[in-house]
Amino acid sequence: MPEASGRPLKIIYVNHVGQCSGAELSLLSLLRHLPREQVQPWAVVPPGPLSDRLAALDIPITPIRAHRFHRSGKLRNWLSTFRWLHQTRRQVVSLHRRIGADLIHANSLSACLPVIARGRPLPPVVLHFRDLAGPPLFLRWVVPRCAAVIAISRVVERRVREEAPASADRVRVIYNGIAADDLPPGRGREAVRAELGAGPQTPVVISVGQLVPWKRHDLLLEAARELQTALPEARWWVVGADLFEDNAEYARRLREEAPANVVFTGYRPDAVDLLRAADVCAHAATAEAFGRVLLEAMYVGTPCVAPAAGGIPELLTHDVTGWLVPPAEAPALARGVQRLLADAPLRERLAAAAQESARSEFSAQGTAAATVALYRELRGRRDACA
Repeated sequence: MPEASGRPLKIIYVNHVGQCSGAELSLLSLLRHLPREQVQPWAVVPPGPLSDRLAALDIPITPIRAHRFHRSGKLRNWLSTFRWLHQTRRQVVSLHRRIGADLIHANSLSACLPVIARGRPLPPVVLHFRDLAGPPLFLRWVVPRCAAVIAISRVVERRVREEAPASADRVRVIYNGIAADDLPPGRGREAVRAELGAGPQTPVVISVGQLVPWKRHDLLLEAARELQTALPEARWWVVGADLFEDNAEYARRLREEAPANVVFTGYRPDAVDLLRAADVCAHAATAEAFGRVLLEAMYVGTPCVAPAAGGIPELLTHDVTGWLVPPAEAPALARGVQRLLADAPLRERLAAAAQESARSEFSAQGTAAATVALYRELRGRRDACA
């Protein structure tokens, strides 16, 4: 139902980078499925792939400079951060004056900082918290200044409540969602395999994620070495890049140390095609707040092997919708992968159950409906206090 005022809620969405990683893909899914008769979105984002995709959704864009926070104490980093905070807030204030926004939706802790800083008043802020990282001091300062915090999993909810217990009632769990139009159909399985040097019957394992240390590619490479010994014909595709160019040395070392059965594909905008073409999706990150790539694999029917850590057990149930292994144990990860590769009926059973779970428990429509309900609640509170 539309708002009682007869108009949709006006929401400003803020993101601090222009690339598309998991957080941005989840934001795009949310915006794709929000009913426009209820929510009218504007975006404040840097130029790049994200703004291009937002423009394709007919969402008005106010451009800002991209900014990544660094822990370096160098003066130039502090000055750059201060300028970014000031400039971004000024852009948001200007947009708010023009459209009369009801709420601001910050898509990360970083994106939240400029809109809760002191200055000209802005509408209430919703922080979409998508990490298990983030300095505790920042959380303790930010959360009380937000009208609500959306946690993408129970484990994230616990983290926020532990760091800001006085504001625990502001935290809501809304899982990321997925739908068919988030994953458009692409090339066929055999064409993808042929491009990457795998035949129709070649056992293929895939791992998708940025080349950053917390994704634990060291464990993936160790598991791939064990797989090479047990199943020499198998291939392991490692999909992803150092997207924000913060880990060049790490990415270089991974390539140098990888066994012969590992294929680094780099960043692939068609990563979902590669997921569809693989037999098993293996994940190693032990500090995953949710794991969007696992949800994508579930949706397209590629069974997953992943650690029972972070938010992953909220997505996957062992031997039901996935295969969970002890965290940070490469031999266990390798055994899980080998078990699935050797047992086609098990793969099929896990894939079918995972697809049903992805479509019923993690639907993009459900995520959008829960988010709109939270917006309405916040707007109702604001009206009651007016």
